[in-house]
Amino acid sequence: MPQRLANEVLLKDLVQSATLFRKAAGVYHSLAIEVLPHFQHVLPSERPPEATLNVSSVMSLICLAEAQAEAKGITGSLLAKLHFGIVQILDEASSTLHFANKDKKDISTGFLEFVSTCKAVHELRSYKYLAENVRTDSQIGFALGVLQHVQITTQKIKLPSKESWRSVLKQEVKKIVNIIPYQPLRWERPISFKL
Repeated sequence: MPQRLANEVLLKDLVQSATLFRKAAGVYHSLAIEVLPHFQHVLPSERPPEATLNVSSVMSLICLAEAQAEAKGITGSLLAKLHFGIVQILDEASSTLHFANKDKKDISTGFLEFVSTCKAVHELRSYKYLAENVRTDSQIGFALGVLQHVQITTQKIKLPSKESWRSVLKQEVKKIVNIIPYQPLRWERPISFKL
């Protein structure tokens, strides 16, 4: 009885989660199709990335993919791939921004730091979902290897100057570390003497 009730609650949560992702995808889609095109000429050239058509349409697709993953129950591996894809996009954006900013100092260091922090957060989330996925497949050794790689990666990450960004990064690291709790097993054997 309690297991059946738990399964019903889990299914209900998955449905609600998928519905929220679909609603978010709809919001981003309407932003990209209906709202932002009418305000392109009014918006300043230095606007937040969320107020661009490309980012809104990409976020819509990401939300739809996450909704589909939640509905089908394949969240771990898909979310790891999605976050890794975001890391690659942010890496390209970062190198383009650094190349464009070589001669001129038009791009603020805060924005460059924001892009690198987002990249680090999505990279950590990708590793988190990968570790969860391999752990559920009973590949604990591989999951521990992923966690060790995360530990090495976090030591190389330059912490952002803003405290709010630093706290987000630290929370992501804490979430990843808490995925696989350390519970040492103690093997005991009865000692028997033969005479």
